[in-house]
Amino acid sequence: MVTIKSSGKQRSIFERKQREIIDADGDEPIVSKIYRVILNGGIRWNSTYLMIKRGILLKDAIATYQTDSEAVYNPKDALEKNDWLVLTELRDLLEPIYEASLHVQSTPSHSQTHGALHEVLTTMDYVLTHLERAKDSETYTRAVHYKTAVNLGWIKLDQYYTKTDANPAYIMAVFLHPHYRQHWFEARWEKKDYEEAEVIVNQQYADAKRKYNTLAPRRTSPIANRKELSGLAAHNNVSKSKSDYLDDDLQRYRREEQAPHDVNPLT
Repeated sequence: MVTIKSSGKQRSIFERKQREIIDADGDEPIVSKIYRVILNGGIRWNSTYLMIKRGILLKDAIATYQTDSEAVYNPKDALEKNDWLVLTELRDLLEPIYEASLHVQSTPSHSQTHGALHEVLTTMDYVLTHLERAKDSETYTRAVHYKTAVNLGWIKLDQYYTKTDANPAYIMAVFLHPHYRQHWFEARWEKKDYEEAEVIVNQQYADAKRKYNTLAPRRTSPIANRKELSGLAAHNNVSKSKSDYLDDDLQRYRREEQAPHDVNPLT
């Protein structure tokens, strides 16, 4: 990659190789336009992912470039079959992390709130789960540096994930999301951790109830329903069970129908 970008002549040679491949592929080329290679910025692993992804896309052009008599590069740096297998696994390892990174820093849409508090736990859990699977998977790559990178990445992220235990706001943010609620913890966490989250939710609710002493207003009079029903119909409406009026707000919230995944919890 460095060699190809080292001079205008080398870039021209590489672009020529791309055109030769496009022409050879006929009406349905795998790559239909000319691309430039991407170099790792050396600061963030996102640039490493983009460099590898682009390199794999241009694999055939790179292979033919390496055979060109005018190409200037160290033969020891030539990419061979086994190298491409390693790069493919590295791309697959970094892709979910790249996806999560873009998600939390992108501009919110009408239904999304990128960077909101509930996304801290859910996003870190997604990446941690991915790294745990990578640690346990049987892959072609046996290089020590590859396994070390996966382990170090998991350890560092787990440290940050554990720090969220010190502040119940992270758990409450997920629980108060109309789609996640208690279901997310039950599905993603071990039973012990899920039960601890339940204790935190119940404690936070009890504290708030004691501090503010406010319950959501309940419509117990049939007069309140007259916009939808007549007084008699409202009086005899039995769509809600008696327990709905006896339970507190927390229990009613737990039983509500699950909202769609893309619901905006802040609206």
